[in-house]
Amino acid sequence: RRSERFLASFSVSVIDIVNDGTLLVGGTQVLYINGERSEVTLEGKVRVVDISSQNTVISTLLADAVISYDGEGFVTRGSNPGLVTWLLGVFGLVPV
Repeated sequence: RRSERFLASFSVSVIDIVNDGTLLVGGTQVLYINGERSEVTLEGKVRVVDISSQNTVISTLLADAVISYDGEGFVTRGSNPGLVTWLLGVFGLVPV
């Protein structure tokens, strides 16, 4: 079981406008925290009526949303499986 919470605000650009007026949006934000690089990428569809007067949209109003988070550094390397775990996973002895 895994539980995580992620909170971020950043700008995206309109990539395309679909025939029904829906906006295809996307953007990437790169952060450097404690010497580690983290990257958040967001893509999705937004209805114009869901854009607030502050020009914002909450993620629950994004259709077909794809949100990815990736990082580099000590913490990220520590979360990857070790060699023994990886080998056991290759042989199907542990889930990887």
